[in-house]
Amino acid sequence: MKAVILAGAASLAVSLPAHAQLDAPARFLHVTRQVDLAADGSSTITSHVETKILTQAGVTALAQAKLNYRDQMQELDITQAYTLKPDGTKLMVKPEAIITQQAPASQNAATLDDTKQKVIIYPNVEIGDVLVQDTVTRAKPLLAGNFMYDTVFPGAIAFDDATVTVTAPRAMALQIDKQMLDVSQSDAGDRQTLTLHYVHPTPDFMPKGQSTFDVEPRLSLSTFKSYDALAKQYADEALAMTEVTPAIKAKADEIAGPAKDRREQARRLYDWVSYHVRYVALEFGRGGIIPHSADSVMTNGYGDCKDHAVLYLALLKARGIPANLVAINGNDGYTLAKVATIAPFNHMIVWLPEFNMFADTTAGRFTPFGFLPLPEYGKPVMVVGDRIALHQVPEDDGRKSSVTYNRTVVSDDAGHITSNSSFNAEGSYVMPFRVLAELAQGQDGAKLAELVLKKSDTPRATGAITMPPFGNATDSYQMTANYSTPGIMHSLADGNRVNIRDNLKVVSPFSTVLFGPLISEKAESPAGACHNGHAVDEETVEYPATRKLVKLPADSKLNSAHVSYASHWTAGTNSITVHREMTTHFEHSLCTGASRAEMAALAERLKDDLDVTFSIPRDSAPADKP
Repeated sequence: MKAVILAGAASLAVSLPAHAQLDAPARFLHVTRQVDLAADGSSTITSHVETKILTQAGVTALAQAKLNYRDQMQELDITQAYTLKPDGTKLMVKPEAIITQQAPASQNAATLDDTKQKVIIYPNVEIGDVLVQDTVTRAKPLLAGNFMYDTVFPGAIAFDDATVTVTAPRAMALQIDKQMLDVSQSDAGDRQTLTLHYVHPTPDFMPKGQSTFDVEPRLSLSTFKSYDALAKQYADEALAMTEVTPAIKAKADEIAGPAKDRREQARRLYDWVSYHVRYVALEFGRGGIIPHSADSVMTNGYGDCKDHAVLYLALLKARGIPANLVAINGNDGYTLAKVATIAPFNHMIVWLPEFNMFADTTAGRFTPFGFLPLPEYGKPVMVVGDRIALHQVPEDDGRKSSVTYNRTVVSDDAGHITSNSSFNAEGSYVMPFRVLAELAQGQDGAKLAELVLKKSDTPRATGAITMPPFGNATDSYQMTANYSTPGIMHSLADGNRVNIRDNLKVVSPFSTVLFGPLISEKAESPAGACHNGHAVDEETVEYPATRKLVKLPADSKLNSAHVSYASHWTAGTNSITVHREMTTHFEHSLCTGASRAEMAALAERLKDDLDVTFSIPRDSAPADKP
């Protein structure tokens, strides 16, 4: 279901860490791709690629070229490959140096598929050499009688010359979407031809904040007239998998029990699927897009997102609750091609029109019923089985998504402290904390705290982090932490420039994990996710009567078009408390342009306010608020 990237470009883009890519490891000198379509939607792709190695990192990444293919849907032949030396000498790759193996990614226990990998081991590769490969790929159509094709040119890859040519029967109604590309069209005899030329000599390493499909040069082709047509043909195959068998009906009745409220029934079914069907993707042949039957998923107790969705839908149907399968991008993709292709969609969830809500059971162990994982809000979706396929997931208004952090620090005169804190998350903000909790399950809370504290300025402190196990996903989750210091906190000992900093705060209440990566002064991309919600941070320091507060820090307000933030300081007899509160109210889940600039400026000011200090030396003057 993912976008196709030019052969070789994917490995060049992802094989090297970002810092290594700052010096381009390689560049494509010549790339040609000939795509020949047949009337039944099958295709033959003939490719020629010449890659020049520029650095040692390029040698490491590309001297063993890895080409992936789906062996039940594709045949890949490497017709020739060789190392071309600067003096023109060709060092041919011998047949025994082309090895077929299972693709490493498909060996992951959660994703088992028919992806194979042919590894070309080039001889005697050095900086300055050119690696040449010629391949032929024959592919069956994903959906019978139709063709979908997407080619993306990643900006981080240098292309001196690239040409893609597509030929198809003249009678084939080929829909075209060209993004940042020029495409010419011509007819000859009974064939039609599309040709694009692409040149990109200077790599762009700047992160875009969106998928390459969204923002990079791309060609998308489809024989489907619309997403409605695509959804209808997909429904003809996928919805057959949602049959309500006697076993499905019996299980649905067992799970729903005596509950009369239909929403409560839907919630119980959601929780059951979330907790009883473990995520394992078996994507063989067309299994990458067509789910297994709901009955088999229930019997096996495992499946991928499509399988989760068909089982949940079948259980809902058994209780007379209408629902639809929904294709969505679960990562950083926010746009669709103008023509109907399945490439932008990499995830499947369920739409429950009676309750006007979407549900994602693959995230159900972490996300309460009625909410979605934060990256899924505001996305375009294809609803399967609806008369109109394209819809939009509403933005999360944030009114039910919040996090509250409370902490009390007690210090003696020498500067030893005890700290007790708690996090309480609600709504969509439950998910990050539940994920943390699952990762921590089985670990000793004291040992976990010790690991965290060793990385702070209190390595000898002792304490514990408590992350309770969770059953069915309620709308809230709470975790606590405490620690004490055998040594002194020097800022408290001398009483100057004291900052209320929690060395066991595993997540800031104003974290990018909750509000999105734009709540960061270090964000470099021109676009990114931004989430609506509410955060409260209240912290108190209690100190002995031998000390006095010199001056109460000033309150602060940081208001912008999309963010409201305030901090308020109060003083007790022997204590100081700060109450910080922030609310975000974005109209869209993707922030760009002025919104991005606004958030970058706000992040700097927010950091300054969180770093405010105060002084509580011995025998100072009484507190005086300015």
